[in-house]
Amino acid sequence: MVAAYHLIWTAYGWWLPNDPRGSNSREIRCASIEGLGQLHFGRKRIQPAGQVIEAFYQAARGLLKHSLLKFSDDEMRTIADSIADTIPYVAENPNKARRPPQVWEFVVPYDGWLPGIGAKPQA
Repeated sequence: MVAAYHLIWTAYGWWLPNDPRGSNSREIRCASIEGLGQLHFGRKRIQPAGQVIEAFYQAARGLLKHSLLKFSDDEMRTIADSIADTIPYVAENPNKARRPPQVWEFVVPYDGWLPGIGAKPQA
């Protein structure tokens, strides 16, 4: 039985193996970024300040083979809306399979924590 799905999107260059926050990488395979910092397997218990992460990725930009993948606000809204539209479909699946509904207290509707994302324009 599937209890839940966890959606993770990766985007080129946004979580490098020697990221100051730590990573799940066990080695740095790209020699050009080795000088950016040491490898730390796993998420660091104490997270660095935002300025440290920003400086790390600013330095990495010039060393990466491709540009960092970024989504525009419109693209982010489209992605968020697509996910929001999919939630009812997933929620109705137990009923379609003649199973009891699955209700989990930790699953809640999107509450707008990211302003402007997932909010459909008013008609």
